[in-house]
Amino acid sequence: MKKSIKIALVIFIVLIFVAVIVLGGLVMAELFKKRDISGTPFESRYVLDESGNFIANIPFERYLYTPEYPSDEKIFDIRDYGASTAADFIGTCLSTDCT
Repeated sequence: MKKSIKIALVIFIVLIFVAVIVLGGLVMAELFKKRDISGTPFESRYVLDESGNFIANIPFERYLYTPEYPSDEKIFDIRDYGASTAADFIGTCLSTDCT
C-alpha cells in the first residue's frame, strides 16, 4: 500500500511540474506576441541599399532629427570660450600662464 501511495505522489508531482511548465510557456508566448516591436529590425522589412547589402528599413525619421531650440533661451558655443575639439588638447593646466 505504501508503494502505491509513493507512485501516486510521484505521478502527481510530475503532472504538477509539467502543468507549470506548459502554463509558463503559454504565458511567455502571449507576452512575446504583445510586445511592442514597432520601428525595430524585427518589424522592418529588409531592403537592398546601393551597395547590394541587405539593410533594415528602420524609420530613422522617428529617432534621428535636429531638435528645435527654444528661442527665448541663450545658447552658447563653448568653443568660443576656449574649449577645443582637437584630440591632443587636454585642459589640465593648473598655472596661470597656460595658453
